[in-house]
Amino acid sequence: MSKSPGGNITRASTGHFIVGQEQPDLGKDAKQGKLPLTGDVMRYFFHRKNLPEFKFKPVKTTICCSFKTGTNAANCQDNPMCTESSKCVVSKLRIEGNWNSSGIPTIADLAIVNKIEKLNDQFKALDKNKKNPNSDLLKRMEFSEKMDELFDISVPGVENKLVMDRLRKEQAREEDILGGSERHREKKDEC
Repeated sequence: MSKSPGGNITRASTGHFIVGQEQPDLGKDAKQGKLPLTGDVMRYFFHRKNLPEFKFKPVKTTICCSFKTGTNAANCQDNPMCTESSKCVVSKLRIEGNWNSSGIPTIADLAIVNKIEKLNDQFKALDKNKKNPNSDLLKRMEFSEKMDELFDISVPGVENKLVMDRLRKEQAREEDILGGSERHREKKDEC
């Protein structure tokens, strides 16, 4: 990675086509208790991927710690590479991305890994042709819009499950159901 004379990483070395500047966290919205956007997850993924210990490792290793034997759950507790300063993307997403505290049922860690890998593959395909401005224009626009959407790791049909949840207060159910679409609308209004 290139560094400026002051020792900081330069903007050119950490900026990514369409996705933007890498970040060592999931953004200001996650710090405020909101669920993260796809762009925030990808920027953190690129940050972790460019750390020296992950530079030449497989993408799956960067996204998630090894799985507990016989499960689809990450084994972050026993992995020395998954530290407070550099949590794996899945752990960061669940804890600091507020999914665990939201009470919304989520998909397995392996499914999250596959979702991030698919996004990375789409990014690499678009990045390959970035110098040709007319190439894949529609795909670029779709990918760019996806960066401003909620990175949804909820189980399929979660709205129905939340509606049927008698243990939640009615106001909490409504907030959880509307939360993702409200967040997406807020982000669109900011642009």
